[in-house]
Amino acid sequence: MYSRRIVSLASIAILAAISLILSTSSFPAGAQGTNSLGADPIIGGWHVTVSFDDGRPNVLALYTFDRDRNFTMDGSWPGLFGSGHGSWNRNSDGSSVNVTFFRLLYSPSETNEATGALNATFNGTLKVQARLTVSDDGQSFIGRYLLTNFDPTENVRSTATGNLNATRIAVEPLP
Repeated sequence: MYSRRIVSLASIAILAAISLILSTSSFPAGAQGTNSLGADPIIGGWHVTVSFDDGRPNVLALYTFDRDRNFTMDGSWPGLFGSGHGSWNRNSDGSSVNVTFFRLLYSPSETNEATGALNATFNGTLKVQARLTVSDDGQSFIGRYLLTNFDPTENVRSTATGNLNATRIAVEPLP
């Protein structure tokens, strides 16, 4: 009986030590580069201005980068696009962030001023690839992008390039 108790206690101690080692080790998926919160400076919410090299009007967007390297966005063409979803990662030297995301395209069959598109049908996919550089203070980023427009059967319809300029969305106290 005495030896069973020692074996049980030893097993518990070994499991606790393994758990402690696993919880304090650095996993490769962890974010690189840190700010005062111990996170990659790209993590958070951003207000983005998207400009086009071909001269069409700027588009406003909201981007969110999370710690698990997921990316979500929404932009200012209501009724035509779904939200954007993708992934991000630091490039190999850590100086910039690479992001790839997709948006679904829709063609509205009727519209309503109050709610936007109704009865929209799937019309293809936008794929955006970008390289972003966060400012030293972590409050802005700039970047270049390549947008590829695919039809519903995955054929390339068009491409566009341009710039991204963003400022961090900061928490503001309620007045």
